[in-house]
Amino acid sequence: MNANNLIEDRRQKLSSHDRLLIRQLIAEGVSVVKTAAKFEVSKNTIYRLLEKGSEKMIKRIHINQHNIKANLKGAEPVLPVVTVKTYNANHKGMEVEIKGPSRLIYSPDKPLSCGAKVWIETEAACRVDGRII
Repeated sequence: MNANNLIEDRRQKLSSHDRLLIRQLIAEGVSVVKTAAKFEVSKNTIYRLLEKGSEKMIKRIHINQHNIKANLKGAEPVLPVVTVKTYNANHKGMEVEIKGPSRLIYSPDKPLSCGAKVWIETEAACRVDGRII
């Protein structure tokens, strides 16, 4: 795949496979993708497409207190303390940006599988250290 120009056919919506491919390429630092159409699209447009595609997936954001304690003891390298959980993956990082409404939940009687009793829940697109989730 040629990574010189980001091109998209504006008459068709991207399939979920194409969105996933673009998401993976951006995560790897590749800023452009080439397809058969001939319309250039900016990186911001790709981010908007990816953010739109990541909506409706529940994301649970919590803080890993064990990593905070390890970092205070001088862990090398510094461990990520924020986790964004989705139905199919855990994304770890140092900062999260939520692009829409969210709610804070405290559930001491029914914690998450990792043991978290307080978390933020959202269906909005999120960025974890710049990567769109």
